[in-house]
Amino acid sequence: MGMAGEFVLGIHGALEYDGERVAGMYPLQQLKALEKAGVDIFGPVVRIVTRKSCAWNQARNLTMLKPVCQEAKIPIHVEIAMGVGAVPLCTVPPIDAVSRATKSAIEILPSMDGI
Repeated sequence: MGMAGEFVLGIHGALEYDGERVAGMYPLQQLKALEKAGVDIFGPVVRIVTRKSCAWNQARNLTMLKPVCQEAKIPIHVEIAMGVGAVPLCTVPPIDAVSRATKSAIEILPSMDGI
């Protein structure tokens, strides 16, 4: 199951699971709710902050996802794509930014099961 990023509201703001509002959950909170619900695979998403550098976004992405990978009892397939996972938001993302985001996730999140 994939989840919306940590600050998605709008229509999603009304969705609840087990008394908790789903929108606004950080990946670790999402993991706990999904494991409770019986999900068998999780694809966490960390949106980029467009006014910050690629390196800053990589650090943010890995900081949010490391506890998820350490505590997960289900397989984790991290989302790395345009606008999420430290990849810049543009029509054709620079290959160096994509490869750095991917390689850093592989090296720092060793308990991750896929991308």
